[in-house]
Amino acid sequence: MIATEVKTHFGELKEEVNSVIEPIKLEVQKIEKDVAWIKEDNFHIQSIECRRDLILSGIPSNIRDSKALREIIIKIGSYYQIVVRPDEIFQCVRMKKDNQVLIKFGNLFTKEDIMKAYLRSKDLKLSHILDTNVESRVYLNNHFPHHIIRIILYCRRLK
Repeated sequence: MIATEVKTHFGELKEEVNSVIEPIKLEVQKIEKDVAWIKEDNFHIQSIECRRDLILSGIPSNIRDSKALREIIIKIGSYYQIVVRPDEIFQCVRMKKDNQVLIKFGNLFTKEDIMKAYLRSKDLKLSHILDTNVESRVYLNNHFPHHIIRIILYCRRLK
């Protein structure tokens, strides 16, 4: 008698738990869809934001001042006969890798013009932008968000 009564109570508890679990599962699925959408939207925003960024390599590591780095960008522009105003450069900072500089442009067209000119010749040297006899190369690259870098590396492995 006690066993059957316990069984019926367990059955009732199981039904109550199941009735509570179903709405929670539906809510979790909805939240997962929202999170996936937000991640996708975030990737898109990062791609747009990073589109105005350049990575500059080959600049001496003793040049750390933001103002001096801006001057270098302006000189790169003048080397390629592109006018770069200081207010078009949003930010210049050294990255963790000491020989790289992240340049954030406020104007996408200025960045694109510099990259087009650089990719046409690929002959940028330190002596072109600084008063030095050092002929080492200076490199400009697009700055990609992490998810794009992963895709690029995956594609390289497929070759």
